Amino acid sequence: MRTRILTIAALSLLAPLTPALTGPAAAVPAGAASAPRYTITDLGTLGGDRSAATAISNSGQVVGYSVTPQGAEHAFRWSAGSMTDLGTLPGGGYSHANAVNDAGQVAGLSDRSSGGYGYPVRWSASGAIQDLGGPITNQLGSGNAIDPAGRVAGGQRPASSEGEPVAMLYDTAGRPHLLAKGSLGAAAGINARGQIVGSPAYIWQNGAVTSLPGLAGGSASARAISVSGLVAGSASTVDGSLHAALWRGRAITDLGTIDGIRYNQANAVNAAGQVVGTADPLCSPCVAPRAWLWRAGSATALDSLIPAGSGWTLQQANGISDRGEIAGAGLHNGKLHAFVLVPVFHATAD
Repeated sequence: MRTRILTIAALSLLAPLTPALTGPAAAVPAGAASAPRYTITDLGTLGGDRSAATAISNSGQVVGYSVTPQGAEHAFRWSAGSMTDLGTLPGGGYSHANAVNDAGQVAGLSDRSSGGYGYPVRWSASGAIQDLGGPITNQLGSGNAIDPAGRVAGGQRPASSEGEPVAMLYDTAGRPHLLAKGSLGAAAGINARGQIVGSPAYIWQNGAVTSLPGLAGGSASARAISVSGLVAGSASTVDGSLHAALWRGRAITDLGTIDGIRYNQANAVNAAGQVVGTADPLCSPCVAPRAWLWRAGSATALDSLIPAGSGWTLQQANGISDRGEIAGAGLHNGKLHAFVLVPVFHATAD
């Protein structure tokens, strides 16, 4: 007898995507059978007491933020078992990394002076930081996504600093480009085809904007877009709850929630149609947030897919690669730490 080990992502690519559902997926048990199993790696910290992973590339690099021994939050990049402090802009006190591409370029934000507000930044593969925020002090913002060429999608406030951030695209040289003359909310995701998504739910490409529908006429937010054009995010329901959502074209699929938790957000989607996110009751005292995976019509709590007795309670699922690897954060023996899950499928053959 021999045991073969295959990645779930490879198997998922063989199956067609589930068509839009007529109802939410909330009725699916959180620990649905036939879901994949994962190994889990604790990414550690930068010397402080906590960390969280926000994104993972197809090359396996993970980014996020962690507390340093001095108590500051700094962006990190994790690769091949090692976590690197990406630092801040000169004079800055904190930074967050929000996205990473296969080349190791990172998008995020940093303040310019300790205790100040954040501006969009990009780190090179070697770790050099570039301020994308421009000369106007009040144009606060963040870099939220990065494409294979190194273009960063994000948002900045108007020069007056009044109002919400508007969608921006920073080219490979760092030059800012205002999308749709400032009529779109901050960009949250970008893919290799130049499609950009944000809120209220939209897809921008080459100057053309497609609005994405919500559920029963409610509001919706787009968070991520895969290379195949699948969009993940959330949509409000008639009772005021928030459900995870997936768009294929303009057709919306209600991914529901898990364990009856009222607020649920899809954070990332890969080319195979696997979606990850976080269900959070947004109240205290309440049940803890739960990280989940949606695949082929079923939502499954990630806690049920890792080895029993691991000491983990998985609370955030923020990124998923096309290989099916998942990055997020959870309590490990009571401490909030960044993690990576690697899918493993065991099949016995003669």
